[in-house]
Amino acid sequence: GMENVGAVVGCMSDGATLKNVKVESGRVSGVRFVGGIVGQMSKDAAVVDCENKAEVSGHKTCGGIAGFMDGESVVRNSVNGGSVTGSVYNVGGVAGSVTKNSRIEQSANYGVIKSGGQRTGGIVGYIENSTIYMCSNTGKIQMDDDYAGGISGYARRTKISSSVNVAVVENSNSRGKAQCIGGISGYAAGSSEISQSLNCGDVIGGDESGAIVGYKRGVEVTNTYYDGQMCVSRNAFGNKKKSVADTTRLFTNQMLGDSLKGKLNGEWEFADGFYPRLKGDRTKEVACVASAPLIFRDTTENVYT
Repeated sequence: GMENVGAVVGCMSDGATLKNVKVESGRVSGVRFVGGIVGQMSKDAAVVDCENKAEVSGHKTCGGIAGFMDGESVVRNSVNGGSVTGSVYNVGGVAGSVTKNSRIEQSANYGVIKSGGQRTGGIVGYIENSTIYMCSNTGKIQMDDDYAGGISGYARRTKISSSVNVAVVENSNSRGKAQCIGGISGYAAGSSEISQSLNCGDVIGGDESGAIVGYKRGVEVTNTYYDGQMCVSRNAFGNKKKSVADTTRLFTNQMLGDSLKGKLNGEWEFADGFYPRLKGDRTKEVACVASAPLIFRDTTENVYT
């Protein structure tokens, strides 16, 4: 079929739960609502302890685990390692689109995300009235339209907490209208909240691009930080003037080891010479390599160049 396509199941609803499923290889492709595990989830459906390594591709609303999630559905403790490619909109490492009090928790993406369209994210492309908690992205994001972020492409009325991006978010801008690129979210508005989160990756391209959020409107950001030596040419928020004091910007050595122990909550673990990592991250080896900073010179100099 072209719609509601998943490697394991097309549609899940009415409290259905899928647990301990691993897709080791292959390709999943369709037009709309395409997922590495499930195409569409609704009405309290849950995907728990699952992993996808298949390549996922489609036009609209594609994700490494689920294409479309609504109706209080949940993805928990699941990992995507397959590449996800979309051509029109809503492309994410874990889910393409997430709405109506749905949740992505303790999940990770390390697959490369490519999109020729709008709303592209390391965890989710489009998210509204929903939650992202304890998620990590280490997969590079490449897109050439609007709204891309290390965690979410486009977020409204959404809580993002205890999450980390350590990948490059890049807009090739081949269409000449690239905007709103962010280390955490490309666009965030409508009383969204971002807390206890980190961006350790670079943000490349875009008119309104920020190390935390590309375009921020009515969003509360607390205890959230970025590596200003990795993400040199950016301030935290793409649409805010540089004169605004940037409390979220740190030097690399101010993020390593237990430097942030007093500022981040108990969801994080700390190791000498590494960025903080989320406890229980199932991509342990990948997370470990990704959390090692790239140092080209002695960072004790503490200069942004």
